[in-house]
Amino acid sequence: AMLKAALVILVQERKPPVEIFRRLSHMVRAEQKRRFFVTSTIAVIDLERSEMELTNAAHTPTYLVRRGEVLEIALTGHPLGALGDRYGERTVPLEDGDVAIWLSDGIVEATDDAGEPFGYERVQQALAGPAPSPTVVRDRLLAAEQVFSGGRAGEDDKTLVAMRYSRAPGEGSGTAAE
Repeated sequence: AMLKAALVILVQERKPPVEIFRRLSHMVRAEQKRRFFVTSTIAVIDLERSEMELTNAAHTPTYLVRRGEVLEIALTGHPLGALGDRYGERTVPLEDGDVAIWLSDGIVEATDDAGEPFGYERVQQALAGPAPSPTVVRDRLLAAEQVFSGGRAGEDDKTLVAMRYSRAPGEGSGTAAE
């Protein structure tokens, strides 16, 4: 709750993503009660330039589904609370109809009966294909993970965010939608 409140304030103050992560990391390190780490990704969508600026603090890759193909955007970086303050950064051009996906490691680490993890390769396979909406892409990935894991609840949370980028007809800027 503390990190979420701080994040909201820093975003409202329009701080750059790297500064946001440095401040949040300092808060995590200052926690005296217990030692923990937090992974995170910040995506800033520039609608005028049709770009997505990604900053990563040791979180799972961001995925981009474009014309049925999957681009895995894996960035290195320290988790929040670690001793280092280096974060992965990359700017990705966006095209009309792109679907961006962010997910927690609970999906990647979901296991089958034999204990084998779902893994990144299966994530990419499940995301591949037509992307008429972010809902279709989301449901396709969650269904594949459920079949693989036999519907068992995992040990970690399973969080997924999907967003479609659309160019407004006749406009110079895009919209992040759905």
